[in-house]
Amino acid sequence: MKVIKFCGLFLFCLGVNSTVLATEEINFRVIQANVQLPTITTWVDITNSNGQQLTSVKLEQLTATMGANIAEVKLIKPFSEETEGTAFIFLVDISKSLKPTYFGQIQAALNAWVEGLNIHDRAALISFGSQVKVLQDFSEDKTALKQKVDSLLPSDRDTFFYQGLVKAFELGRRQDAALPKRRVIVVLTDGIDDAAGGVTKEELLLQMSESRIPIYAIGFALSPLTQLKENGLKELGVLARTSGGYFLKADSMPLTQAYKLQKERIANSYQVQLNCAECKAEGQFSHLNMTFNAGDLTLNDGLDLRLLPQNKVIASEKEPELSANETIFDKITRFFTYYGYFAWAALVTVLLLIVGGIRRLIKAKKATRERKFEADVNASISGGEKLQKAALLPPKYTLSLTVITGDAPGKSYDLHFNESAIIGRSSACDLSINDSEVSSKHAEISFERGILAIKDLGSLNGTFINGVAIHSAYYLQESDQILIGRTELRFNGLEN
Repeated sequence: MKVIKFCGLFLFCLGVNSTVLATEEINFRVIQANVQLPTITTWVDITNSNGQQLTSVKLEQLTATMGANIAEVKLIKPFSEETEGTAFIFLVDISKSLKPTYFGQIQAALNAWVEGLNIHDRAALISFGSQVKVLQDFSEDKTALKQKVDSLLPSDRDTFFYQGLVKAFELGRRQDAALPKRRVIVVLTDGIDDAAGGVTKEELLLQMSESRIPIYAIGFALSPLTQLKENGLKELGVLARTSGGYFLKADSMPLTQAYKLQKERIANSYQVQLNCAECKAEGQFSHLNMTFNAGDLTLNDGLDLRLLPQNKVIASEKEPELSANETIFDKITRFFTYYGYFAWAALVTVLLLIVGGIRRLIKAKKATRERKFEADVNASISGGEKLQKAALLPPKYTLSLTVITGDAPGKSYDLHFNESAIIGRSSACDLSINDSEVSSKHAEISFERGILAIKDLGSLNGTFINGVAIHSAYYLQESDQILIGRTELRFNGLEN
């Protein structure tokens, strides 16, 4: 179905399908969650098409599940009425890509934000350029925070942006007793990570999969707007949406106004408290799904959460004394018991880095074998042979798609390709679809830097993912629904 024809809004949230049963335009997004079983605290946006918060949302309009278990909705209230506050992490770009006049606007906006912190809020300040530095740990001291902001200068040539985000996620995972449960990252940058030897995008996405901390990003680039800058802003938008946050392109807008709009968006949310009596914290990932009902309108959204064992540690408690007869097993048990979440988080992070390193090593070896194979193919082509080299190269990937609606519902396709594959009506496409509303070359699927993406090739009727039209590369996930023309395909997975 095409959303424009039916005048409905099909809300996009990463990896989650939303079903709209009415013509009213309402946005429903699960932004973030904090798990302390059996309690799950979530923050959701319920807004109209103008981004204004819907009022009078009632408890009975929400239902939730955590995996196969029911999560009872116990409380919902506007976050503006909440007294716990927010832990803000401000990321400041100090590269020379920002002129001093614009940088002064950033400082003024941050100082205004700090001045408006309530007694329950906390804020931390991180700068990124040629280095990433935590200039101020979480604090309620407005004077100290503003002094740190005023000391900043756009002085660095490089931009370790991804590394700055990783540091922000590390701060955001902290479980200090004095810190609010809600965590938010706020950043203004052009989105370009141009420093050699820093954190890769794949490593950053791994961190983001473990830490659902929304990024409220302000994209700003000085003219002339080159293709590199345009791509940087697009990447910044993808990161913000993937994290559960929002992207705002400043353009000619004063930067102070851009910060103000993002601050208002953070405040205009609901806090929802769930109770999952049957949930067990065993270190596994579980999917939180929430449903919002308003008359004939039903919207779904959710996110994946790791259910880590919760250990209550009193702030003044001292670590147990060591025993002379303590075994290695006893030491490990004592370590995880005492440090609880931090120890599990550190272990998970180390394992992810090890797995990432192994994957890169395997990929490098595979690439070496493929180059050798291609060289052998080149050597075998001689004289009048007209055999195409590409035909000899084995496909790297197999993509599985199933037709949901269209000419042949239920039909499955196995799409074999190397770097990319074209979907369209033409018989020359890698996947040819008999649909008059499909362009001859409609969309392209590619696998690059460990990420499977789809983009529209300027088709007449557009490409939709989970009901939402895409205008740039969209990173596919299993069970995503791809609509081209009148044909809807379900993405079943990728074999490498």
